[in-house]
Amino acid sequence: MNASPGGGPDLHKQAYAEVFILLEGEATFIAGGEERQVRAGEIVVVLDDTPHRFFNSGQGQLRQVAIHALRHRMARGRHTTRIDLMSPPMSDAGSPGEVSLREANELRRRSWAKEADSYDKRMGFIERRILGSEHRGWACSHTTGKTLEVAVGTGLNLASYPPEVDLVGLDLSSEMLEIAQGRAKELGREVDLRVGDAHALPFDAESFDSVLCTFSLCNIPEPRLAVAEMKRVLRSGGHLVLVDHIGSDARMIFWIQRAIEFFSIRSEGEHMTRRSLAHVTAEGFEVVETERMGPGRMVERILARKPSASESA
Repeated sequence: MNASPGGGPDLHKQAYAEVFILLEGEATFIAGGEERQVRAGEIVVVLDDTPHRFFNSGQGQLRQVAIHALRHRMARGRHTTRIDLMSPPMSDAGSPGEVSLREANELRRRSWAKEADSYDKRMGFIERRILGSEHRGWACSHTTGKTLEVAVGTGLNLASYPPEVDLVGLDLSSEMLEIAQGRAKELGREVDLRVGDAHALPFDAESFDSVLCTFSLCNIPEPRLAVAEMKRVLRSGGHLVLVDHIGSDARMIFWIQRAIEFFSIRSEGEHMTRRSLAHVTAEGFEVVETERMGPGRMVERILARKPSASESA
């Protein structure tokens, strides 16, 4: 969507929210009686049913991408403005406090309860078309001995584990675990499935030889705390195996991820651009292997080792 200096559409409104990603130039957006000045690299979100217009307020060409957010109508009571200017990506540093963490967990629990029955189909499509279907096999191949899978979900990884692995799976959602239990029965796989919180794993220190988490730290409210808990329950010399989607290093893909994130974080706590590697290194793991893959290098694999106390000293 391009515009010459001074150019832009007339006042109009849509039945859905619109996301504008400015790639080049400057623009003035007017929506719901509010006005925002925007530059290249910023994202504007205009809520549904809001009369709005924009014009090129710079000296050069205006170039931007518009996304129609059909699946994410914003709740009226949660927003006091009709137009939002997104800030740069925020870090995961800091704790929101006990109450907000409880609320964040509850948001995710409700979301997974609603999505449990459709999760396998949706995730299967995303992996086949975007992320790649080979990552689960890679992750499970690096587990040995007694293994904990954090955020086991519906058990999509169960078929990929080596048969000799003694497996425990934990998830926040009882609805997801019910599906995982059925999958384990079909596979003839022994697995101890438990409801629990990744921020406070219900296991003694140094209980597991491997801890695995795939495509889930993006949804856990406090990933640094979760990684610290994974380290606590790992035995010295044990391995942490992570796979997740992260912010692409291709600029266009990254800003599309950020636009989606504006809605997904609010509706279901899903982060598109979060990266776990910083948490892994901050917690003192030895990174054995890391690789970015897929379109725009938006999938990251991490294999890390928990050093012994003498190694850490």
